Amino acid sequence: MPSVTNSMVNSCILYTKLKCLFMLNVNMNVLLCLFVTFLI
Repeated sequence: MPSVTNSMVNSCILYTKLKCLFMLNVNMNVLLCLFVTFLI
């Protein structure tokens, strides 16, 4: 039972990390887009 819980926690942490990275990436892309738009 503890091993199942452990794997669930690990997958949850991994999912959160990936989601954070993804959101950060999207935010950076949006900022870059705005920056380029203002430059042009």
